[in-house]
Amino acid sequence: MHSFIEFFGDLFPILLVMLAGGLCSGFLAGLLGVGGGAILVPILYEAFSYIGVDKSHLMHMVLGTSFAVIGPTSFRSAQGHWKKKAMKIELISRLGPWVTGGAILGVVIAGHVQTKILIWIWILGSSLMALKMIIGNNDFRLGTEIPQG
Repeated sequence: MHSFIEFFGDLFPILLVMLAGGLCSGFLAGLLGVGGGAILVPILYEAFSYIGVDKSHLMHMVLGTSFAVIGPTSFRSAQGHWKKKAMKIELISRLGPWVTGGAILGVVIAGHVQTKILIWIWILGSSLMALKMIIGNNDFRLGTEIPQG
């Protein structure tokens, strides 16, 4: 029993960071409409750095953990939308394989990219999202209709 308390004591700071990070992620995702991963990735990066994850694998571990959280969360969200009859099955069946394939391809590519490059990709993507939120121009859209074909 004594060793459990010592073990928990060593993990207490990281558990506290993860708890606070999860709360911040959920709150800000709901408030700002951004995905929770936008908040979790920097928190996981700092937490994994703190526990000593090798720098050459750090961003890979962070992104992998983020994806591992996003998968079940997305599934639960889809279940909620399904119960409310707020899903277009024909759209999901048409676009789902492409989205899934893109996600798998992204994971495979990320597995072969250096951590430094992944960090810069993350910084660029996050900066572009932040800029879009700051500018707040609703006229800027990639499209106005759901893709066909």
